Amino acid sequence: MEFLRCFSLSLLAAALIFGSTSLSAQDTNSLTINSPVDGQIGNGSSQTWTFNAVEGEVLSFAVHTTGGNLDPKFTISNSKGEPFLSNDDFAYPDNQDALLEAVTMARTDTYSLTVNGVGTTSGEYQLTMLNGFSQIGLSDNFNGDLQWTSATAPTSDFNVSSDNGQIGLALTGPNHTGIATNPKQSVTSDFYAAVNVTASGGQDGWIVGMTLREIDPSNYYLLNLNSRGQWRLSVRQDGVDKVIRDWLNHPALANSSGNFTLGVMVDGTGFDFFYNNVLFGRLSDSTFTAPGVIGLAVGTSSSLSSQTTAYFDDLIVSVPTLKNGQRIIPQQIALGQPTVLTRDLQRRGLIPANGQLVLNVAESSIESARPGVDRIALARGATYTDFAIGTTVSWQAAGEGISGCGIVLQAKDDTNYTLAYVDHSGALGVSQRQSDHFIPGIFAENTTITGNKHSLVVILQKEQLLYYVDGFYSGRMANSGINGGIGNAVVNFDPIRTSCNFTDTWVWNWDN
Repeated sequence: MEFLRCFSLSLLAAALIFGSTSLSAQDTNSLTINSPVDGQIGNGSSQTWTFNAVEGEVLSFAVHTTGGNLDPKFTISNSKGEPFLSNDDFAYPDNQDALLEAVTMARTDTYSLTVNGVGTTSGEYQLTMLNGFSQIGLSDNFNGDLQWTSATAPTSDFNVSSDNGQIGLALTGPNHTGIATNPKQSVTSDFYAAVNVTASGGQDGWIVGMTLREIDPSNYYLLNLNSRGQWRLSVRQDGVDKVIRDWLNHPALANSSGNFTLGVMVDGTGFDFFYNNVLFGRLSDSTFTAPGVIGLAVGTSSSLSSQTTAYFDDLIVSVPTLKNGQRIIPQQIALGQPTVLTRDLQRRGLIPANGQLVLNVAESSIESARPGVDRIALARGATYTDFAIGTTVSWQAAGEGISGCGIVLQAKDDTNYTLAYVDHSGALGVSQRQSDHFIPGIFAENTTITGNKHSLVVILQKEQLLYYVDGFYSGRMANSGINGGIGNAVVNFDPIRTSCNFTDTWVWNWDN
């Protein structure tokens, strides 16, 4: 057991965030989507901005220093004043700016975002809130010269025009689709696209939508909405159309006046669809993962008199911030029920969408009075390689000494497994046991970790293992891709009786 506590890494960046000094706000301002604002922080002061968000909306926040020696950090709180997410130095030491990307808002509320300077730093900054990801990939208000042209076969039934700073698409005839694209648009694979739509149609209503990852006129995804409150996703591959999800009703789409904002988030194999920022559909598909362009579309029904006219305005496409070509590892994640938490982990690029929740154990427990690690297997017979696992653990110890609890993963047998743990002294870590030795991996002593109830999340990707404790990033280590079992564990550094209780233990598996 001595091997389990003797190795050491630097203190958690998350601890720095969590332990930051609270400062009183000097003024409060409003924050809106896609509208950067400028602010200034003096020594020992802060500045607060408020914004509204609906449940399930995906937002990114970036604070960039524009003057002085400001090292910015910020915290987001709900209307009750309860902080739930913060960031400082998202890419330290290369970049001291603050960033939260692809955050899912837990509920419809008025939120506050408070900006501070680390230590005695001060200066000017720019704050931006975007739908989806944190970098603008395309912004088109359709003013000036018309850049968009028909991407479908030339026909007198489809017309693309520019009118009062909007692009207009008009289509007539039965069972037609009209698509317009911008030939100067850069291709992208992962993105969030939002556009304002005004649609009208004949007696049988209208159909409007967007193409996604469009490679050419014969290869793309097509999302459609209609005036009946339904949506559909199809894919065209080598000129052949295939329906992925046929027309479905959703309450958010009901009674549409034809004026709305259509949003689409595409991340890996995951697709999320939004109507006025309200989520109305999500699924996974891997037909196309390569970069493509975004198109604007109209459609018609089978009626001979069918027609659709739609005007599109203010198209904004956001893309992820990358470091060395990879997504930024979040310094903090928002905790929640397994289905909610795994959804958020997908959107933040930590787990792929093409997996499933294969295990969800409401309660389990284990007790031991001897020094060492005692384990109990979960999902007997099941083994995993690339997966994420999480639980909420609490414990009771009868006696003096150091004890804790943890998650067992990559278990081959009683002496070959990986252990992620936390103990009541504030220590936490991940270590791989090989025979009678624990191989150093992740270790930290965090004085901000108190009490005997904690949330643990471990993510095993192809080449690395990520560890989060109470939602804060606790480190990473190399992952050798070992296939093995999972379980719960008691960790006793002294001979005391310890009882560990686990609630909502879940596994998201994408390997098999």
